[in-house]
Amino acid sequence: NAQFPNGSVMVEIPFEEGGTEIHGTFHAELKRPVLRVQLGIEVRDGMISYSTSNIVTDFSCGVDVSNAPGWLETIIRQFYDYVDAVRHAVEAGVRNALADAQLRKSFAEKLNRSLPAALRNVVIVSAKVAGGVLSVKYYRN
Repeated sequence: NAQFPNGSVMVEIPFEEGGTEIHGTFHAELKRPVLRVQLGIEVRDGMISYSTSNIVTDFSCGVDVSNAPGWLETIIRQFYDYVDAVRHAVEAGVRNALADAQLRKSFAEKLNRSLPAALRNVVIVSAKVAGGVLSVKYYRN
């Protein structure tokens, strides 16, 4: 994949659906809200990490406004624009958070500690994910 030359890791975070998320003239519920984050793999400081220039986010949800009266159609259309704005804000916030150097370093440290024992205390020089398999080139310190 040209977008992710070393492969990627996909994280999918579903949110609970209980309760009414939006209160007003009518109430609305977000249905099946899910945040997906795809991180391009790279090696940084001898550890597997992710590329901050290659973070793809997608926040999706349905909206139930079934209890709104028909005359609120214009407001409902504006509401959908609001949902789009919320989606963009969530996605931008996630990308900005993941761009933080300290968070990326912490992610890399935790990920590398979870690798098999043979890959601990080594300097990783390249890593690639293909077909669900992680291939790593490294040397011992």
